[in-house]
Amino acid sequence: MNPASSGWRHQVVRNCRRAPDLCFLDAMGDDGYSRMSARPTVSLSWWRTQTTALANYAENASRRYHVIANNLIAVTHPKFRVADEMFGRSSASRSLQVLRRTKCFCFAKFGTEQGARYGFTLFLMGAGKGDRISVGTDSQAGKWWDFFTKAKSLGRAVAPATTTGNLMSRRFSNGFVVVNAGRASQRFSRSGVTRTLAARDGMIVIG
Repeated sequence: MNPASSGWRHQVVRNCRRAPDLCFLDAMGDDGYSRMSARPTVSLSWWRTQTTALANYAENASRRYHVIANNLIAVTHPKFRVADEMFGRSSASRSLQVLRRTKCFCFAKFGTEQGARYGFTLFLMGAGKGDRISVGTDSQAGKWWDFFTKAKSLGRAVAPATTTGNLMSRRFSNGFVVVNAGRASQRFSRSGVTRTLAARDGMIVIG
């Protein structure tokens, strides 16, 4: 595909018209560039600019659907949504930047309960209005993890996340969330609670 081609952009819009609400554009941004089967004949900066322009063009073409641009993360507060595989293939800090700069339809592919909890609590560190996440592998689609139930009682975030070393925490109206992004367990104290948190794990505390 040539994201700068007017013909291709018109074709993408025609394809999106069949979408009832959301139109997913794959192979965008840095990830699409690195996965080209042939050696790219354009620069990465050109590819970023043109795939961003394509996503904006498709988003502005209709009020009926919204565009989700997969892995187009080098953007700041675009009108379209961004999809990103968080925390598994990238660092926690980079994933949190994506959350703060976009409306993210994120997914965290961790198959164990601890891994899924780690991905979900990290998401809560930066999540804002309009952000969404799916947690679990492709074979676990729709799986309900117990920590989802606890998270429903957190209420709204009342402050941005704070970071001390590998520990991150964020206060909510009815509790707080703590994440250990390091590779060794760590003790923490928050609001009178002292606990030990395993490496690459998170905790939701109500009260």
